[in-house]
Amino acid sequence: MQSNVCILFLRCTGGPGRSNDGSGGPNDKYPNCVAQGNILIVDERGPRCQPDDAVGGTITFEFDFPVEMDKVCYIDMDGAEETFIDLYYWNGGSTQGVNTVVAGDNGYACTNLNAFQNVKKMVFRMSGSGSVSDLYYHLCGDPSTTTTTTTLPTT
Repeated sequence: MQSNVCILFLRCTGGPGRSNDGSGGPNDKYPNCVAQGNILIVDERGPRCQPDDAVGGTITFEFDFPVEMDKVCYIDMDGAEETFIDLYYWNGGSTQGVNTVVAGDNGYACTNLNAFQNVKKMVFRMSGSGSVSDLYYHLCGDPSTTTTTTTLPTT
């Protein structure tokens, strides 16, 4: 069994975003009109090949301190594919299978996670293509420490 690797994909440019109904462009339900810069994908073919993450996989974020989640944003969650978020807490509990939005081919969407506190680990499970573009969280009990792990280019 081959192990897939999570890579930072450096060539993500803006695109129309197309929902499952075939529509697209800036008036689409999940437009992707702004270049997202660097995104995380699952690469099953190796670093020297054009990535084709159609078989899915997982992207895991582990935190050194308890965090309160705000939201996670992603691109390219297509119709027949399922993506779920699993959250694991410092007390040993977990929340499994938080649903994500099916944003369509190259569509951009976010899932609000602000109900989840004391998170130790977040696992992003994809059954097909997709990527994580942004992750927003802050240290528990201190909203002033909001951390945005974003892939947007800095100006």
